[in-house]
Amino acid sequence: MAYQTRGRDPLLDSNMAQAIEKRGRELLGLALIMLGIMAAMMIGSYTPDDPNWMVSTDAPVQNWMGRIGASIAAPLFMIVGWGAWGIAIVLLFWGGRFALHQGDDRALGRLIFAPIAVALGAIYAATLAPGQEWLLTHSFGLGGLFGDTVMGALLTVLPIGSTLTVKLMSLLMGVAIVALGAFVLGFTKAELMRITRFLLVGLIMAYAGLMTLLGRGASGAVVAAQNLSARQAERRERRRQEAEEAETWAAQDAGQDYYAQQAPMPEPEAEPRSLFGRMPGLIKRPEADDMPEPELIETYSDAIVDETPGEERIKSKIADVIKNRVRNANAIHTPTTAPLTKGRGRGPDPLL
Repeated sequence: MAYQTRGRDPLLDSNMAQAIEKRGRELLGLALIMLGIMAAMMIGSYTPDDPNWMVSTDAPVQNWMGRIGASIAAPLFMIVGWGAWGIAIVLLFWGGRFALHQGDDRALGRLIFAPIAVALGAIYAATLAPGQEWLLTHSFGLGGLFGDTVMGALLTVLPIGSTLTVKLMSLLMGVAIVALGAFVLGFTKAELMRITRFLLVGLIMAYAGLMTLLGRGASGAVVAAQNLSARQAERRERRRQEAEEAETWAAQDAGQDYYAQQAPMPEPEAEPRSLFGRMPGLIKRPEADDMPEPELIETYSDAIVDETPGEERIKSKIADVIKNRVRNANAIHTPTTAPLTKGRGRGPDPLL
């Protein structure tokens, strides 16, 4: 007889379980993003001279992930070459999907084909021509030993020329990488349609914006040319009017007589005044009176000028002098004894 037991309640309810599952997926996504960043740093800083499983050297490690990164990057490049970038891309992309909860439920069915996408990337890299530095430091092409092996087999099997085969395989591998890469990265038809629509609309809007800018630039250039032409026409019309006015004034000036105007007399400068003269409040000095006006002098005389010849004039002057002396002698002669005057004085003695 079976023993009946009572059912127990779950430890966590459904909401809590869903929240824990979401947080776990987010943590897994962040971990994948960190691994993708580390893989990108390891592949991007790959140097064939770093110490690895097949190279022993005392030189410092140049790989950003140290000796471990150099030891992992060397065999990756030897096997798949630059196709190793597919590993970093897959890790980063699926880490973002898990962190954002965008199609993370399709991860298991899509990630199974990730190695095939990496192999196609190696074959595509093998179709590219390596540089001189790569040829000096590596014994294989950009696709590693795997890419070189597959391309060598295809060149042997296909009956066409090697140059055409390489170009054709490069085109086919490029298309295959895009198609298989979209599948591996978890894209659906709806997402691809949205991405295609976004790209088409963005391209159309960018083209429309470019044409608008070009149209504005062209219209602005036309308006600027019109304004410049109008200004030039206005300038020519103004010059023509000025020339006509100048000709009219020149014709009027030619019919009139002008006299030179004398320049005004300069005013006498004031004499510099002394310090006390500039401060009349300290010492008050009487100003000098103005000079009196000069006397009016008559320029003519009532005297009769003798205009007789020289000898006669001298004789007449001598005669006049003698007559004057005789007349003066008679007038000044007085008696020696003058009558006495009572109480009165006498006059002054004559000079002669």
